[in-house]
Amino acid sequence: MRGEGNTSFWSRCLAQLRLAEKLSLRAHLILAFFTVSVIPVLVASYIAATTIQDAFQSNLSNWLEEAVRFLATEVAEARDESAKAAGIVAGALHAEQTADNDPGQEARVFAELLTSVGYDVVTVYDDTGKVAMSSGVKLTWTLPQQDRSGIVVAERNGAPTLMVASSHSFDWNGKRQHVIVANIIDDDLFGITRALSSLDVQVYRVIGGKAVPVSERPDRPAQPVADRIVEKLGQGESSDTNLDDNDSDETLAAFAPLRDENGQLVGIVAGRLAGTSALFESLGQWGIFAGLASVSALVALGVALLMSHRIARPVRALTHGVSAISGGDYAIRVEAEGGREIGELAAGFNSMAEQLERLRAMESEMRKRSQFAALGEAAAVIAHEIRNPLGIIKTSSEVVRMKSKLGPSEARLVGFVLDEVDRIDRLVQDMLEYVRPNEMRRDKLDLNALVTRAFEVCGPSIAHHKAEARLQLASGPLMVEGDRDRLHQVFLNLIVNALEAMEDGGTIAVTTGKDKIQAVVRFSDTGRGMSQEVRERIFDPFFTTKTRGTGLGLAKVQSIIEELGGKIVVTSQSGEGAQFTLSLPLAN
Repeated sequence: MRGEGNTSFWSRCLAQLRLAEKLSLRAHLILAFFTVSVIPVLVASYIAATTIQDAFQSNLSNWLEEAVRFLATEVAEARDESAKAAGIVAGALHAEQTADNDPGQEARVFAELLTSVGYDVVTVYDDTGKVAMSSGVKLTWTLPQQDRSGIVVAERNGAPTLMVASSHSFDWNGKRQHVIVANIIDDDLFGITRALSSLDVQVYRVIGGKAVPVSERPDRPAQPVADRIVEKLGQGESSDTNLDDNDSDETLAAFAPLRDENGQLVGIVAGRLAGTSALFESLGQWGIFAGLASVSALVALGVALLMSHRIARPVRALTHGVSAISGGDYAIRVEAEGGREIGELAAGFNSMAEQLERLRAMESEMRKRSQFAALGEAAAVIAHEIRNPLGIIKTSSEVVRMKSKLGPSEARLVGFVLDEVDRIDRLVQDMLEYVRPNEMRRDKLDLNALVTRAFEVCGPSIAHHKAEARLQLASGPLMVEGDRDRLHQVFLNLIVNALEAMEDGGTIAVTTGKDKIQAVVRFSDTGRGMSQEVRERIFDPFFTTKTRGTGLGLAKVQSIIEELGGKIVVTSQSGEGAQFTLSLPLAN
């Protein structure tokens, strides 16, 4: 049984290996990249998450502590300002007293002014607690009978609240009166909460060692304050945070104490994050780790896809090139990219493809030449066999015409015979000159002079075809080594072909010049042009599109140029004329 289990295990491993072998190169590269990078990415993500979380918690704790301390300072400043306001109002009312005036009516103007600038409560009352005037928020609380300034507890709509209140006494017609100016400790008191949308401020009243929220909103329920925080603030701490026990679900918060004039803790101001900042803080270390790992994985996937694409693309191009060459397409080339090694491999592949293409072209040319050679030998034998009876036919026809008294019609028929015999004899002579040319002379010649002479000879034919000749010759002699008569024959053939291609007239343009170590002659015409099929066979012997042509003219032109070490290339499109470019080595 144990042996069977081991066999099954190794079978599964081999099956997985076979499955991996079926994957593409790009898939292998991506898988390898992920295998190598997954552990470093996870470790780096964990370290980064820990560092970010610690730094964020520390900075956030310091920022929140500074914020709540500032809020506690604002409460103290509000207390001082309310004391000044109460003193000013008391002094003004004392100065305005008369026997007929009511302090409440006199104080109403000051109350409206104070409530308009943001004070919540302005109240005037006497020693018995009788209120002469009260404006602003309606509160239930114990009115002080002496001058005081600090944080007091009141009730608003049956709920406890805290406010900064200052009372000041003054005399009114011999009676002691009091004026209180107060502000409720809420969001309106803390203007910073409107400027910082990321800071959530809540105020708590301390009752029996417990923090009770003085106000709650449906969209922002108050969170509880730990007893440890209340205890530490009650012992005199200026601020504290819940960072030490923040492993719970409670949001990080900072707390500042609110004390009365006796230094007793009566309230707490808490500051927490709000909005997207609170969401980030609530992620915690593992949330940040998961986010960083996900982002790193996406980045790693992007890098893996990019690198695998850059590596696999030239390999795919090489694979495609090998497939194309195996299919007989030796003109395929691949781009040398993908690094030095792959670039060298691509360059070697291109060199191999170029050599194979050259070898195939040479093989095709040799096969073609072999066929032409065999055809030439056969044509020479046939031409020799034809010329003997042609001579007999020609001699016999001439004897008959000279010794016999022929009528006009008979003499005309004999003339036709002699003309056709001459035409056949010229055809045979052309065949013999193509398959067995005479030895090529090597004289130094000026191509400009040869081209000019050829156009002078063809001048009447050019005029007859209503054509125009344009010569643009190179400055100075253009010297090559060649046979004068055969090059003259080449130029005449090209001019005659151009004239025959322009039935309704046109332009023959000839340009000569130099290209490095070669002389270049271009013959262009505005004739009917050639199709691709005709262009590919234009230099084949015995191929012609003319009704009375041997098909040896351009074949002889190519043979002469190549024997001189040159090259001839034709470019043409149907209806767009043709251009023959001849390249010959310059003479030393």
